[in-house]
Amino acid sequence: MKKFFICTLILLLTALAACHCALPTAEQDTPVAPAHAPISLRTPGPTAEPEGLLRAYESETLQVYIYETTYNGARIFAAQVWIRDPGRQIRKASALWGEALLAATQMSAEGAVFLVNGSGYMSPDYPNNDETYGDIEENHYTSLGSFVITDGEIFRDLGSGFTGISASAGGLLAYENADSAEVAGDNTWAFLRNCLIVKDGTVRVPEPQEPAYDHEKRVQDASRPRTVVCRIDANNYVFIIVMAQEECTGLTLHETAAFCVSYVPDIDWAFNLDGGGSTCMILQGSILAGTPRPIFDILYLTD
Repeated sequence: MKKFFICTLILLLTALAACHCALPTAEQDTPVAPAHAPISLRTPGPTAEPEGLLRAYESETLQVYIYETTYNGARIFAAQVWIRDPGRQIRKASALWGEALLAATQMSAEGAVFLVNGSGYMSPDYPNNDETYGDIEENHYTSLGSFVITDGEIFRDLGSGFTGISASAGGLLAYENADSAEVAGDNTWAFLRNCLIVKDGTVRVPEPQEPAYDHEKRVQDASRPRTVVCRIDANNYVFIIVMAQEECTGLTLHETAAFCVSYVPDIDWAFNLDGGGSTCMILQGSILAGTPRPIFDILYLTD
Protein backbone atom coordinates (compact mmCIF):
# COMPACT_ATOMS: atom_id res chain seq x y z
CA MET A 1 0.00 0.00 0.00
CA LYS A 2 2.84 2.31 0.91
CA LYS A 3 4.55 1.56 -2.42
CA PHE A 4 1.30 2.33 -4.28
CA PHE A 5 0.91 5.66 -2.43
CA ILE A 6 4.51 6.69 -3.26
CA CYS A 7 4.04 5.82 -6.95
CA THR A 8 0.76 7.73 -7.09
CA LEU A 9 2.37 10.76 -5.43
CA ILE A 10 5.27 10.71 -7.91
CA LEU A 11 2.82 10.57 -10.86
CA LEU A 12 0.79 13.42 -9.40
CA LEU A 13 3.85 15.64 -8.88
CA THR A 14 5.07 14.89 -12.43
CA ALA A 15 1.69 15.88 -13.86
CA LEU A 16 1.63 19.10 -11.85
CA ALA A 17 5.14 19.99 -13.04
CA ALA A 18 4.11 19.39 -16.66
CA CYS A 19 1.05 21.59 -16.21
CA HIS A 20 3.16 24.34 -14.69
CA CYS A 21 5.61 24.26 -17.58
CA ALA A 22 2.77 24.52 -20.07
CA LEU A 23 1.21 27.57 -18.44
CA PRO A 24 1.68 30.66 -20.69
CA THR A 25 3.68 33.52 -19.24
CA ALA A 26 2.38 37.06 -19.20
CA GLU A 27 4.88 37.93 -21.94
CA GLN A 28 3.70 35.09 -24.16
CA ASP A 29 0.03 35.83 -23.62
CA THR A 30 -0.02 39.62 -23.86
CA PRO A 31 1.64 41.23 -26.89
CA VAL A 32 3.12 44.67 -26.31
CA ALA A 33 0.78 47.22 -27.91
CA PRO A 34 2.48 50.01 -29.83
CA ALA A 35 2.13 53.51 -28.45
CA HIS A 36 -0.72 55.10 -30.39
CA ALA A 37 -1.70 52.18 -32.62
CA PRO A 38 -1.80 52.76 -36.40
CA ILE A 39 -4.97 54.41 -37.71
CA SER A 40 -7.22 53.10 -40.49
CA LEU A 41 -7.59 55.34 -43.50
CA ARG A 42 -11.05 56.26 -44.71
CA THR A 43 -12.56 54.95 -47.92
CA PRO A 44 -12.05 57.62 -50.60
CA GLY A 45 -15.00 59.94 -51.23
CA PRO A 46 -17.41 59.90 -54.18
CA THR A 47 -14.92 61.58 -56.53
CA ALA A 48 -12.17 59.04 -55.80
CA GLU A 49 -11.74 55.53 -57.11
CA PRO A 50 -11.18 52.55 -54.73
CA GLU A 51 -7.70 52.37 -53.25
CA GLY A 52 -5.24 49.48 -53.27
CA LEU A 53 -2.25 48.61 -51.09
CA LEU A 54 0.85 49.12 -53.19
CA ARG A 55 3.74 48.49 -50.77
CA ALA A 56 4.25 47.91 -47.05
CA TYR A 57 7.08 47.96 -44.52
CA GLU A 58 6.75 46.70 -40.95
CA SER A 59 9.13 46.64 -38.01
CA GLU A 60 8.81 47.05 -34.25
CA THR A 61 9.41 50.79 -34.52
CA LEU A 62 8.09 51.76 -37.97
CA GLN A 63 5.10 50.76 -40.08
CA VAL A 64 4.50 52.16 -43.58
CA TYR A 65 1.52 51.22 -45.77
CA ILE A 66 1.40 52.85 -49.19
CA TYR A 67 -1.88 53.00 -51.07
CA GLU A 68 -2.55 54.15 -54.61
CA THR A 69 -5.80 55.84 -55.54
CA THR A 70 -7.17 58.64 -57.74
CA TYR A 71 -8.99 61.86 -56.93
CA ASN A 72 -10.48 64.33 -59.41
CA GLY A 73 -8.45 62.63 -62.13
CA ALA A 74 -5.09 62.89 -60.34
CA ARG A 75 -3.03 59.88 -59.30
CA ILE A 76 -2.43 59.79 -55.56
CA PHE A 77 0.00 57.84 -53.37
CA ALA A 78 -0.92 57.86 -49.68
CA ALA A 79 1.64 56.56 -47.18
CA GLN A 80 0.09 55.71 -43.81
CA VAL A 81 2.89 55.86 -41.24
CA TRP A 82 3.11 54.79 -37.61
CA ILE A 83 6.37 55.64 -35.85
CA ARG A 84 7.30 54.67 -32.29
CA ASP A 85 9.91 57.32 -31.42
CA PRO A 86 9.37 60.41 -33.59
CA GLY A 87 12.10 62.42 -31.86
CA ARG A 88 14.70 59.91 -33.01
CA GLN A 89 13.24 58.52 -36.21
CA ILE A 90 12.14 61.66 -38.13
CA ARG A 91 15.21 63.10 -39.81
CA LYS A 92 16.40 65.57 -42.41
CA ALA A 93 19.12 65.36 -45.04
CA SER A 94 20.15 68.24 -47.25
CA ALA A 95 22.53 69.48 -49.89
CA LEU A 96 25.37 71.80 -48.93
CA TRP A 97 24.03 75.23 -48.02
CA GLY A 98 24.61 77.76 -50.80
CA GLU A 99 26.70 75.40 -52.93
CA ALA A 100 24.53 73.03 -54.97
CA LEU A 101 21.35 70.98 -55.07
CA LEU A 102 21.20 67.17 -54.90
CA ALA A 103 18.73 64.49 -55.89
CA ALA A 104 17.05 62.72 -52.97
CA THR A 105 18.90 59.54 -53.86
CA GLN A 106 22.25 61.36 -53.57
CA MET A 107 21.74 62.82 -50.10
CA SER A 108 23.39 61.30 -47.07
CA ALA A 109 20.35 59.79 -45.36
CA GLU A 110 21.78 57.00 -43.23
CA GLY A 111 19.25 54.30 -42.42
CA ALA A 112 16.46 55.89 -44.45
CA VAL A 113 13.49 53.54 -44.88
CA PHE A 114 10.97 56.05 -46.23
CA LEU A 115 11.45 59.55 -47.61
CA VAL A 116 9.74 62.42 -49.40
CA ASN A 117 11.08 65.64 -50.86
CA GLY A 118 11.12 68.57 -48.47
CA SER A 119 11.54 72.35 -48.63
CA GLY A 120 11.25 74.65 -51.57
CA TYR A 121 14.54 76.22 -52.59
CA MET A 122 16.17 79.07 -54.49
CA SER A 123 18.37 78.47 -57.53
CA PRO A 124 19.22 80.29 -60.77
CA ASP A 125 16.38 78.33 -62.43
CA TYR A 126 13.85 78.74 -59.59
CA PRO A 127 14.81 81.98 -57.81
CA ASN A 128 11.52 82.41 -55.86
CA ASN A 129 12.00 86.15 -56.16
CA ASP A 130 10.63 87.32 -52.83
CA GLU A 131 11.74 90.48 -51.01
CA THR A 132 11.74 88.42 -47.79
CA TYR A 133 15.13 86.94 -48.65
CA GLY A 134 17.00 90.02 -49.85
CA ASP A 135 19.69 89.51 -52.50
CA ILE A 136 18.49 86.45 -54.41
CA GLU A 137 21.90 85.49 -55.82
CA GLU A 138 23.34 85.19 -52.33
CA ASN A 139 20.54 82.75 -51.52
CA HIS A 140 20.94 80.46 -54.53
CA TYR A 141 21.08 76.78 -53.49
CA THR A 142 19.43 77.40 -50.14
CA SER A 143 16.14 76.36 -48.59
CA LEU A 144 13.09 78.58 -48.43
CA GLY A 145 11.95 79.61 -44.96
CA SER A 146 12.61 82.63 -42.76
CA PHE A 147 14.06 80.21 -40.18
CA VAL A 148 16.13 77.23 -41.31
CA ILE A 149 17.73 74.74 -38.93
CA THR A 150 19.39 71.43 -39.78
CA ASP A 151 20.59 68.99 -37.13
CA GLY A 152 20.53 71.79 -34.58
CA GLU A 153 22.57 74.27 -36.66
CA ILE A 154 20.81 77.51 -37.62
CA PHE A 155 21.45 78.50 -41.24
CA ARG A 156 18.95 81.37 -41.50
CA ASP A 157 16.95 83.44 -39.02
CA LEU A 158 15.46 86.55 -40.57
CA GLY A 159 13.51 87.39 -37.44
CA SER A 160 10.24 87.36 -39.39
CA GLY A 161 7.36 84.93 -38.96
CA PHE A 162 8.21 81.29 -39.70
CA THR A 163 5.71 79.15 -41.60
CA GLY A 164 6.76 75.53 -41.90
CA ILE A 165 7.17 72.31 -39.95
CA SER A 166 9.77 71.02 -37.52
CA ALA A 167 10.76 67.63 -36.13
CA SER A 168 10.74 67.40 -32.34
CA ALA A 169 10.38 64.85 -29.55
CA GLY A 170 6.63 65.45 -29.91
CA GLY A 171 6.72 64.52 -33.58
CA LEU A 172 6.23 66.87 -36.51
CA LEU A 173 4.91 70.29 -35.50
CA ALA A 174 3.39 72.93 -37.81
CA TYR A 175 3.86 76.69 -37.50
CA GLU A 176 2.31 79.71 -39.15
CA ASN A 177 3.95 83.13 -38.86
CA ALA A 178 5.69 82.03 -35.64
CA ASP A 179 8.67 83.58 -33.91
CA SER A 180 11.79 81.44 -34.38
CA ALA A 181 12.15 81.16 -30.58
CA GLU A 182 8.87 79.22 -30.56
CA VAL A 183 10.11 76.57 -33.01
CA ALA A 184 10.91 73.28 -31.27
CA GLY A 185 13.30 70.62 -32.55
CA ASP A 186 16.54 70.47 -34.53
CA ASN A 187 15.20 70.34 -38.12
CA THR A 188 12.79 72.47 -40.16
CA TRP A 189 11.17 72.31 -43.59
CA ALA A 190 9.34 75.14 -45.36
CA PHE A 191 7.82 76.24 -48.64
CA LEU A 192 5.56 79.27 -49.10
CA ARG A 193 3.47 81.28 -46.65
CA ASN A 194 0.08 79.75 -47.51
CA CYS A 195 1.08 76.11 -47.13
CA LEU A 196 -0.63 75.17 -43.86
CA ILE A 197 -3.59 73.96 -45.93
CA VAL A 198 -5.49 72.14 -43.14
CA LYS A 199 -5.63 73.23 -39.51
CA ASP A 200 -7.71 71.64 -36.74
CA GLY A 201 -9.23 69.38 -39.38
CA THR A 202 -10.52 72.31 -41.48
CA VAL A 203 -9.63 73.27 -45.08
CA ARG A 204 -7.95 76.70 -45.06
CA VAL A 205 -7.35 77.23 -48.78
CA PRO A 206 -10.01 79.02 -50.87
CA GLU A 207 -11.08 77.74 -54.26
CA PRO A 208 -9.44 79.50 -57.23
CA GLN A 209 -11.62 82.45 -58.29
CA GLU A 210 -9.60 84.51 -60.76
CA PRO A 211 -6.40 84.25 -62.82
CA ALA A 212 -3.37 84.36 -60.52
CA TYR A 213 -0.35 86.52 -61.31
CA ASP A 214 1.31 86.45 -57.91
CA HIS A 215 3.83 83.59 -57.57
CA GLU A 216 2.26 82.17 -54.41
CA LYS A 217 -1.24 82.37 -55.91
CA ARG A 218 -0.04 80.54 -59.01
CA VAL A 219 1.38 77.77 -56.84
CA GLN A 220 -1.88 77.66 -54.88
CA ASP A 221 -4.33 77.71 -57.79
CA ALA A 222 -2.50 75.66 -60.42
CA SER A 223 -3.29 71.96 -60.84
CA ARG A 224 0.10 70.39 -60.23
CA PRO A 225 1.93 67.56 -58.44
CA ARG A 226 2.00 67.97 -54.65
CA THR A 227 3.78 66.63 -51.56
CA VAL A 228 1.79 66.98 -48.35
CA VAL A 229 2.36 65.86 -44.75
CA CYS A 230 -0.78 65.15 -42.68
CA ARG A 231 -0.47 64.81 -38.90
CA ILE A 232 -2.96 62.84 -36.83
CA ASP A 233 -0.95 62.63 -33.61
CA ALA A 234 2.71 62.44 -32.58
CA ASN A 235 3.02 58.84 -33.83
CA ASN A 236 0.63 58.74 -36.81
CA TYR A 237 0.99 60.55 -40.15
CA VAL A 238 -0.16 60.27 -43.74
CA PHE A 239 2.16 61.48 -46.50
CA ILE A 240 0.23 62.40 -49.66
CA ILE A 241 1.82 62.53 -53.10
CA VAL A 242 -0.30 63.95 -55.94
CA MET A 243 0.84 63.06 -59.46
CA ALA A 244 -0.34 64.01 -62.93
CA GLN A 245 -1.85 61.38 -65.22
CA GLU A 246 -3.37 61.49 -68.71
CA GLU A 247 -5.27 64.79 -69.07
CA CYS A 248 -4.95 65.73 -65.38
CA THR A 249 -1.89 67.79 -64.42
CA GLY A 250 -2.42 67.41 -60.64
CA LEU A 251 -4.55 69.17 -58.02
CA THR A 252 -4.95 72.72 -56.77
CA LEU A 253 -4.11 73.35 -53.12
CA HIS A 254 -7.84 73.59 -52.34
CA GLU A 255 -8.50 70.19 -53.95
CA THR A 256 -5.50 68.70 -52.16
CA ALA A 257 -6.69 70.01 -48.79
CA ALA A 258 -10.21 68.72 -49.44
CA PHE A 259 -8.81 65.28 -50.24
CA CYS A 260 -6.73 65.22 -47.05
CA VAL A 261 -9.73 66.10 -44.88
CA SER A 262 -11.96 63.51 -46.55
CA TYR A 263 -9.34 60.75 -46.55
CA VAL A 264 -7.40 61.06 -43.29
CA PRO A 265 -9.40 60.36 -40.10
CA ASP A 266 -8.91 62.71 -37.14
CA ILE A 267 -6.53 64.88 -39.15
CA ASP A 268 -4.91 67.63 -37.08
CA TRP A 269 -3.12 69.56 -39.80
CA ALA A 270 -1.73 69.20 -43.32
CA PHE A 271 1.28 71.07 -44.67
CA ASN A 272 2.14 71.43 -48.35
CA LEU A 273 5.86 70.96 -49.06
CA ASP A 274 7.59 71.60 -52.40
CA GLY A 275 5.81 70.05 -55.37
CA GLY A 276 5.89 70.10 -59.16
CA GLY A 277 8.98 68.39 -60.51
CA SER A 278 10.42 68.08 -56.99
CA THR A 279 7.65 65.68 -55.89
CA CYS A 280 9.12 62.36 -54.81
CA MET A 281 8.35 59.34 -52.59
CA ILE A 282 10.84 56.51 -51.96
CA LEU A 283 10.49 53.35 -49.86
CA GLN A 284 13.54 51.17 -49.18
CA GLY A 285 15.38 52.65 -52.13
CA SER A 286 12.52 52.11 -54.61
CA ILE A 287 11.07 55.22 -56.24
CA LEU A 288 7.27 54.96 -55.98
CA ALA A 289 6.34 58.42 -57.24
CA GLY A 290 8.15 61.21 -59.02
CA THR A 291 11.55 61.37 -60.65
CA PRO A 292 14.17 62.64 -58.21
CA ARG A 293 15.62 65.89 -59.49
CA PRO A 294 18.10 68.10 -57.64
CA ILE A 295 16.42 69.67 -54.59
CA PHE A 296 17.64 71.14 -51.31
CA ASP A 297 16.43 68.73 -48.63
CA ILE A 298 14.35 65.67 -47.80
CA LEU A 299 12.31 64.40 -44.85
CA TYR A 300 13.07 60.77 -44.05
CA LEU A 301 12.18 58.08 -41.51
CA THR A 302 14.40 55.41 -39.97
CA ASP A 303 13.77 52.32 -37.86
